[in-house]
Amino acid sequence: MWTVNEARVNALVGDGLVLDVGGWTNPWPRADYVIDLLPYETRTLAHDLSFDISKGELLHHQKPGERFSKRTWIVHDICGDQPWPFPDKTFDFIVCSQMLEDVRDPIRACAEMIRVGKAGYIETPSRLMEHVRGIERAGMAGYCHHRWLVELEGSTLSFRHKPHFLHTRSRYYVPLRHLQQVSEQRRYNCLFWTDTFSHREVLGYEFYSEAEAFVRALGIARADYLSSAAIDAYRQVRARLLRRRVAEDRRWNDLFALSQSIIDSERSLVSSRSSR
Repeated sequence: MWTVNEARVNALVGDGLVLDVGGWTNPWPRADYVIDLLPYETRTLAHDLSFDISKGELLHHQKPGERFSKRTWIVHDICGDQPWPFPDKTFDFIVCSQMLEDVRDPIRACAEMIRVGKAGYIETPSRLMEHVRGIERAGMAGYCHHRWLVELEGSTLSFRHKPHFLHTRSRYYVPLRHLQQVSEQRRYNCLFWTDTFSHREVLGYEFYSEAEAFVRALGIARADYLSSAAIDAYRQVRARLLRRRVAEDRRWNDLFALSQSIIDSERSLVSSRSSR
């Protein structure tokens, strides 16, 4: 959603003083300051394969278009017990995109954003995305490094502990096929705020029943689960073959044929049940 909302963010920012919070892998070039746990020289290298990190190659120079610099890249634990090193309401605008779901204390980070900023934009994956099985790798739900299920209601961000069992049973996860029917707006939480916004951690121990109720409320068709199960099985087999470096054409052709037969049989089963 950032690509959709960036124009609006630019219009709101104007020539104001901007802080990017936790933008290490992909800092916003327009930001005047960046605050992150990791240093300036390592920014973007997670995805930039032109650098050989094993040889100690780092990004020392300022890239074209970057408004921030080494001087304004602040290395700081944004969830630590020390306040961010800025006076109250220093920044005209704060950008925090695809970060809060990763960190150990998003409540602390939100409080500091409100303290040092006058307005801002926050983006996270929606809770639905974290329930999707196979979105990152076969057999797993959501993104492996995310700690929180994030929901946006009005101007309130809610953070709920992401349990470990979401991938285990269909009552807890969303099939990958269902994602094709989900709009871009439902895949992400996008919050524009001015002065302040509400944020909270949702506590509770009814993890299983709560997760089941969330998925049930989505009204997902059974056919989506059957098709996704066949695709998931194919992906797991394919991943095992790739790990073993098996590339014989006949074996691959047999695998594809088997996968297609599974998908066809599942579709036939769904069709026969629906016609009864």
